Amino acid sequence: MKYLSSLKNKHAAMELSMSTIVVVILSVTFLVLAIVLIKDIFSGAKNAVNLSNKQLISQINKLFSDNEAPVVIYPQSGVVSAKQGKLQEVGVGIRNLGTASGSDTFSYEVKYDSSDVGKESCPSGKSEPINWIAYGGSGTGIIIRNGGFSTNRIGIKVPIGSALCIARFDVEISKAGAAENSISFYVQSLPK
Repeated sequence: MKYLSSLKNKHAAMELSMSTIVVVILSVTFLVLAIVLIKDIFSGAKNAVNLSNKQLISQINKLFSDNEAPVVIYPQSGVVSAKQGKLQEVGVGIRNLGTASGSDTFSYEVKYDSSDVGKESCPSGKSEPINWIAYGGSGTGIIIRNGGFSTNRIGIKVPIGSALCIARFDVEISKAGAAENSISFYVQSLPK
């Protein structure tokens, strides 16, 4: 009788530990899914490719309202993480700080700055970072009324097989053909 009771307790203990293992596995699975979902939600708009034109204009306007700068970059951090083969965008806002009535004509050009950004600098070779610019590498004839601003998109697509590195780009702004301002942003090349 005592033997039978001991056997039932072992069987009950085995069922309890199996149930516990199943609950732990399900809990860990749901926790991982929740973390991935939260990460996707909060990392949604880290570059301009996720934004409509209206949303980008709103973000640039917000950046201009926070400071008196003549040029701003979105994302505000100035750093874009670009997976190889995937399109990313940077938003550039140019503001005309002129006080007279009327408007002025602006232009901009994106240039790769090969100066050293530390041990993660991009090596020169077949995939020069300037070739990562898919579109918006320059803009001319941008007419901006005094006190107004223009929003421009720069598309970035790091080719598959490029070095995993950080590249610095300078956006040089000209007003009526004369150099006016510049701003920099960084692109971190990530694996596919």
